[in-house]
Amino acid sequence: MCLAVYIAADSDLATVAWQEASPSVYVEEAKDFDRELRNQFSKRHIYYVGSHEGCGCGFRRATSAQRDDTDVEARRMQASHQELATYLHQHLDRAGTIEMFACWEGDQGKPASDRGVIDPSTIASESFYFEELARWTIKAREITRSG
Repeated sequence: MCLAVYIAADSDLATVAWQEASPSVYVEEAKDFDRELRNQFSKRHIYYVGSHEGCGCGFRRATSAQRDDTDVEARRMQASHQELATYLHQHLDRAGTIEMFACWEGDQGKPASDRGVIDPSTIASESFYFEELARWTIKAREITRSG
């Protein structure tokens, strides 16, 4: 069973094609979503996000902390997190906020827990992992100026 990661925005987001020869993060419109998946989001445009593995399984998740990932696989997972964070950062100016939801395939309609507001750098952090049935709101980090 695969981890499924979705993002949603009020405006269209750019899609990124899967590259078999050079696997990395890809983003595609969630074409076959049903009302259950739509109910996870307040935003109109929903996208599926895959990792270097061709699905969401290449993202760190709670159970991956218990796996004995090789150094190579740990680096690939980190690269997928960094690529996703970069993608989100690039789209936040236009989108305002982006919602993100993760679940196991087939669980798209189960109740999700809100995990709060994060910025893309949180996803790039080595301490971030995807939780089953979790939903985040992603916003650009606000810079406060003193003086």
